[in-house]
Amino acid sequence: MNKRRLWINTIAFAVASVLIIAAVRPQDVMAYFTTHAEAKGLETVHLGHDTTIKEENDNGRKVISITATDDSIPVFLRAKAFCEYDLSFTPGTDERGGTWVQGSEADEDGNYYYYYTIPLNAGETAATLTVGVNDVKIDEKHNKGDTFDIIVVYETVPVLWEPDENGAEKPITGYDDPETWSRKVDVNEMKSTGRE
Repeated sequence: MNKRRLWINTIAFAVASVLIIAAVRPQDVMAYFTTHAEAKGLETVHLGHDTTIKEENDNGRKVISITATDDSIPVFLRAKAFCEYDLSFTPGTDERGGTWVQGSEADEDGNYYYYYTIPLNAGETAATLTVGVNDVKIDEKHNKGDTFDIIVVYETVPVLWEPDENGAEKPITGYDDPETWSRKVDVNEMKSTGRE
């Protein structure tokens, strides 16, 4: 190919490229990318309750303490622990009479939830729950420096209220009621009522 023909092809390609770019318009391309990026986002739902969890090691046992934040709505609590060894649970009692009780049904691995018997209100701390290994041999292993893990899973759910016959508010369901723990949040309903 001669130089003149190569020069004409290069100029024709450059002109065609400029015409295509001018026809597309960069702002349309930017709008496409912006829309596409925004469509991938998540929506944050604020349910109005939050807790802080503190776990302390006490000679191979976990001492669990859960506190509701100062702006939290009342919540029910439950916890389940896992370990390669059998576990024992020692519930404490708080000044309001709240304590931890074992649920009535075990999961497929034989683990039980422990439920806190009263709602945890804003700024309050639940009674402690101590989880330890239920085997003397484990104490021997622990003293030798061997390690093992106790994994604790916590859940909270807002308390729903209704008036009783005297007009005082009472929880709709109990702390260990399966309906309490199977409720789902409908984000569309929250938007339509203006709640966040």
